[in-house]
Amino acid sequence: MAEIKNKLPESIINEKERNRIESQLRFDLVAAQESYEVLKSNENLGEVPQPQCCTEAWLNAICANGKKAVGEAKFLTSEQRKSFKAQWNNLYKRMQPHVSRIQNFIESIPQSQYVFDEDSQNIYCRDITELATKKATHIVPTEAGGHWEKIQDVLSAINDLRKWEFAHDVVKIPLTDLLRIKPNRFCESWVTGVIKRDHSFDGKPYMQNAIITQRKIEKRYL
Repeated sequence: MAEIKNKLPESIINEKERNRIESQLRFDLVAAQESYEVLKSNENLGEVPQPQCCTEAWLNAICANGKKAVGEAKFLTSEQRKSFKAQWNNLYKRMQPHVSRIQNFIESIPQSQYVFDEDSQNIYCRDITELATKKATHIVPTEAGGHWEKIQDVLSAINDLRKWEFAHDVVKIPLTDLLRIKPNRFCESWVTGVIKRDHSFDGKPYMQNAIITQRKIEKRYL
């Protein structure tokens, strides 16, 4: 076992988180784009401003002005006024989710990432992958460094143990079993010699496969 002394990085990118964030950002972007198209396609809203200006206050003002105009229209009957005002209220209810979807996306990204494309007349994000990567990058806690060093010390000690055992022809025992051996049993294994490798069958052809298999099993032990 080679000695491991790798130093921890100061920060890491959580790939699962990055993929999740990127997927969500792309989904939210498409939703915002579609919502903006819905706003632009509704003639009752007039000339729709750029996405960042399509706020609830903007929508509320349009609907409020519409209801005010209905109230001031003397040629309308009371029933007609009631019906037209209900239509403006219904328009607000239908358009409000689209406004929220647009604003929620804009608020979820840095201003530097926000782009309004004049050609397509729609909203974009400058670099979603870069943004997701930045959001998923985390500073490694200082405690992690201390913990990692202790783990490396343990691995180094195990490495020294296994080298010593190999040099002294000691049977390699799984670490979990080795650490549970009682002192008396440990001493007995040395006194009786069972802790040492038995080479009396090494030259027997019928034992070669068993020896090879045993060596492979031992390589799996820590």
